[in-house]
Amino acid sequence: MRNIYTVNAGRTALGLALAALGLKKGDTVLVPAYTCAAVVEAVILQGLTPRLVDVDPKSFNMAPDAIRAALGPSVKAIIPIHLFGRPCEMDQVMEIADSNGLYVVEDCAQSLGSRYNGRMTGTFGDASVFSFGIGKSMTTGEGGALAVNNQEFVDRVSLLHDILPVPGIAWRIHVARTILAAKTLPHELVYSMLSTLAEHETGRADMLLFAKCVALAQDPLGKSSSSYEPMKMPSYCARIGLGQLSIVESLNAKRVANAIYLLGRLSAFGTLLGLPEFPRKGTYNTFTRFPILPLRVARDTVVRRMRDSGVDAEIPYQHLRLLLESGLTAQAVCVNARSLSERLMTIPNHPLLDQSDLERVCNALVETVGQS
Repeated sequence: MRNIYTVNAGRTALGLALAALGLKKGDTVLVPAYTCAAVVEAVILQGLTPRLVDVDPKSFNMAPDAIRAALGPSVKAIIPIHLFGRPCEMDQVMEIADSNGLYVVEDCAQSLGSRYNGRMTGTFGDASVFSFGIGKSMTTGEGGALAVNNQEFVDRVSLLHDILPVPGIAWRIHVARTILAAKTLPHELVYSMLSTLAEHETGRADMLLFAKCVALAQDPLGKSSSSYEPMKMPSYCARIGLGQLSIVESLNAKRVANAIYLLGRLSAFGTLLGLPEFPRKGTYNTFTRFPILPLRVARDTVVRRMRDSGVDAEIPYQHLRLLLESGLTAQAVCVNARSLSERLMTIPNHPLLDQSDLERVCNALVETVGQS
């Protein structure tokens, strides 16, 4: 990665990458069906057509066989997303792309520092995008970056990046509020007072973004607008990012250590919980999220009970069904993505957790899934 461009969000980086590919309006881009709506939005805003491809039920990433089944004359690019820090099967993705003349834009929003067969994610495709929002591998408050690996696109990306506006005072206030919230919400007293409000606002924003994607997809005249404004990264966010970048390996190592503890502690409850696979030799999963599949108790019930006990369990992409029912799917029904949207949750895994925190998370989870 020799050419890096910093921006105000991961979706801005993805928009730049797609614009630089020079695809024609209506060309199809393959996107995993279990994903953040911002990815789909970025594709549609470039005048391209997203085709949702089903995912592997164990890795939660794009299933290579599903990619092959979704190919067609209009397909011009693939966006493999290294979800929760686990690398995609990039050997197979690149073989498919090379055999069919497709561009590859890696989404590394959750995988900065992850490795596939000893090689960093973000170094396989023509370009790769990163996100530095709260809860990612590292943070700048808000922000993202585009890495261009294919020299063919460097001049075009440089031009597109040069004309992006510099964020104004409203964006600066937004970033300051985001950083303040991230620093204060983890405190138990603050969490107990504000968690319900925060969860409501997060869920509402998630629903609105998925609904916006559906509206954009059904709006051939382009009357629906973007949910954000693409901008450069302000200098103060870049300064935060430089500090974070210097310690990102240690942050990742702490997440991995947490994940090893959680896997060991929860492995005895295999009849109650589906746990993530530990990566094979040569592959490094940073476990930016720690996904769980409750097997006997409904996912929403588990999340509610854990939150009531003060543990911040989450439901990723909780309004994904809006996309899966929108007609954008490559298969008639993306069975695995739909199942994950109804069953998968995540439990806390970040560098500030100590062993007592991890034990509290485990106890709350085991107690909850053990209830009938």
